Amino acid sequence: MSCRRAFTLIELLVVIAIIAILASILFPVFAAARERARLTTCASNLRQLGLANRMYVQDYDEQYFVAATLYGPQPALVAALQPYVKSPQLFYCPSAAGNASIGDSAVNRTAGRFSYLYLNYLRDTSNLRTQWMPASRLIPNDDNANRWLMTDYLQRDGPTAHQVGDKTLNYLCVDGHVKLIVQNPRPIFLQGEQ
Repeated sequence: MSCRRAFTLIELLVVIAIIAILASILFPVFAAARERARLTTCASNLRQLGLANRMYVQDYDEQYFVAATLYGPQPALVAALQPYVKSPQLFYCPSAAGNASIGDSAVNRTAGRFSYLYLNYLRDTSNLRTQWMPASRLIPNDDNANRWLMTDYLQRDGPTAHQVGDKTLNYLCVDGHVKLIVQNPRPIFLQGEQ
């Protein structure tokens, strides 16, 4: 007759403790990997929005759309770019999913809110932001390839869209390439903010 040996309570507690320690080590790694994937998806969204902007420019005499404001709903901009994008999800950064005012939702799609800032807007009168699209005139697409056209949503006193290491920010340049700022972008982004 064989005797079946069971785990003792101490052995079971040791196994549970080991699993808990491994989980506490691995969960932050998984969260960081997930945020890096979102960062890549965001860069892809911006790249495709850059292509949409280039197609818009070609259709409108080499002139960019000028938005009414930097912050807030942008239904006119969304409507202008809509014919050039396949999916309305491109207007929403995956890291903004938890933010009710800029995440992808039926309400935000209807209102024209989206997760990116469009930097060619009428009320920008600051001449300190040389990296932005100037609002004083519509600009031809060959002006300066490194001007910022769109960027992740950034609040003056709030967080940036992505939290990978230090605060990070994707931005789209006029010629369609996407760059990543890996330090806190507020001093750069808000230079000359009124």
